[in-house]
Amino acid sequence: MKVWSWYGAGEGYTVLLPVRDEDIFNDVFVADGQPKSWTTRPQVKPGIERVTKKQKPLGDLSPLAGASIIFNAKARSALESFLAPFGQFLELGLIDDTGFAGGDQPLFFYNVTNLISCIDSKSSEKDELGIVVPVFTKAAIPEDAQVFKDPLMPQSNIFLNDAAHAELEIRIDKAGLRGSSFRMIG
Repeated sequence: MKVWSWYGAGEGYTVLLPVRDEDIFNDVFVADGQPKSWTTRPQVKPGIERVTKKQKPLGDLSPLAGASIIFNAKARSALESFLAPFGQFLELGLIDDTGFAGGDQPLFFYNVTNLISCIDSKSSEKDELGIVVPVFTKAAIPEDAQVFKDPLMPQSNIFLNDAAHAELEIRIDKAGLRGSSFRMIG
């Protein structure tokens, strides 16, 4: 059984940035496996390249910070029925003063709250901050489709088992979504 890491936009797509610095300092976008609620809808903006001719487009699935993926309405519609049991979709506002990202629109922060302990701490590569290259205990990885975080790395990586990876690839392809990438970990 393999484990995959799921990322927002890959090469060739822009990242999203918080509009308010205090959202960074107040951990608004920390995705650590715990449920979240926001009293005020946070706002994000597209990263703007210094040379406008090199501006990257906004994907349907975009990175924001750490282990989070931001969905536009099309991506949420295509993937929510599969992903909802594993986390929350929290509304964000896209502020797009430049028009590079298609104008102001609602976006959705996907917060994975499904925690599964399957990293073998003793076999994983570590540094002074913790695990940097996880090694998984194969017997602990569920066979049914799971999108999850591991309690040993809650602010890192959105993990998928083989079944979830296969299902997401099918749904992403069928909906023609742009910007998502996967990397096999083990």
